[in-house]
Amino acid sequence: MGDGIGDFAFGLSIGAIGLGLLLGPVGRALGNWIESRIGPGRRRLPEGVEARLAEVDAMGQRILEMEERLEFAERCLAQLRLPAPVDADTPPEPVDAVG
Repeated sequence: MGDGIGDFAFGLSIGAIGLGLLLGPVGRALGNWIESRIGPGRRRLPEGVEARLAEVDAMGQRILEMEERLEFAERCLAQLRLPAPVDADTPPEPVDAVG
């Protein structure tokens, strides 16, 4: 075993070269080879799934719009603070009986 820094630098350089190869043209070629082995039929979604996904996307958009409207209504209500009645804790005034 060599010194710690030399071993670290060697491992770091080997890792960088490997990462460069996998992210570069070698990695692309490997990905294309894997895709050709899988075949085009296996990548298709079952019938009706795309329509369902579109429906889910539309519902998600509607939910986002409703959340924005709810937040707007909450902000409006928070700004609209009515003052409490001044004599809320006092008993009612006596009324003369008619008779």
